[in-house]
Amino acid sequence: MIAYQQVRAALRDQFPEAWAKLCPRQYHDAGDHTSPDLPAAQLGGTAASVSEGYASETTARLIALVSGALVAGGMPTYHVGRKLLAALDRTDPPEGLTWADVKLPREAGVLLFPARFATDLSGRSYGYVTWARTRTGEEFHPPIGGSYEAKNDAILFTTCSAEDPHFSGLVYSCSLAEWPHVRPHDLDRQIADDLIRFAEHEPDVIRRLAGIASNVLLLWSARPEMLEKGRLYKRTKGGSEYWTPSWIGLSYQPPTETGGGTHASPRSHWRRGHFRNQRHGPELSLSKLLWIEPTFING
Repeated sequence: MIAYQQVRAALRDQFPEAWAKLCPRQYHDAGDHTSPDLPAAQLGGTAASVSEGYASETTARLIALVSGALVAGGMPTYHVGRKLLAALDRTDPPEGLTWADVKLPREAGVLLFPARFATDLSGRSYGYVTWARTRTGEEFHPPIGGSYEAKNDAILFTTCSAEDPHFSGLVYSCSLAEWPHVRPHDLDRQIADDLIRFAEHEPDVIRRLAGIASNVLLLWSARPEMLEKGRLYKRTKGGSEYWTPSWIGLSYQPPTETGGGTHASPRSHWRRGHFRNQRHGPELSLSKLLWIEPTFING
């Protein structure tokens, strides 16, 4: 039994009330997307380890803090469409944007990705990202253990791979006065199958995923109609709930163009997208966030 399965089984057996908070619902007709059990097990396992003194490093304490922010909001969870994720990985944020400028749809939440959407050099896949925005002095209560006080104004992103033998999570902490820094990368590798294959080490993996998650949140603000809210599908006699997923970009298809000319036509490639703020209203006093989508150019 791998570490993820062991942690999940232990939480269900030893901390059933905490598990119910971390994984309050299962999903019907979620396709090949990652199970909500994975982030629940990672967050709960880390909180338990910190509470029992097995882990004390900063990363573990930050993950425990994030678990408190998530359960306080009822573990809001969203499934993100594969093609939308690939498009947002090819999208640049507005220049000079900081987290202090962004009105988030939720202060904390979980984004579930398709299985095997993102893999690292060792073949480990990363199927989710959580986010939580914190303010200095704000207190959070994980489902296991004591409370934590936020030390600064920040937004925290976490992820973990189910194939990690140690099942240790990754954290990226970003000041509200900045935006996730993501190194340039080769996007042409992803044309065929809309998959991300990391050529980086763990710190760059979480930064890259934080950048994608940030763009999902920006898109949600710019195009709220892309969210399709889930509904209760059934409730079992034991009290378990099954929901249809809340989808972001389920049916999204990126725009395509055909390259012009008859001689030496360029090879197929992506033209990157970007977000920008458009002024409007009386004397251009208002601002609206727009997503200029990436476009696939057929050579």
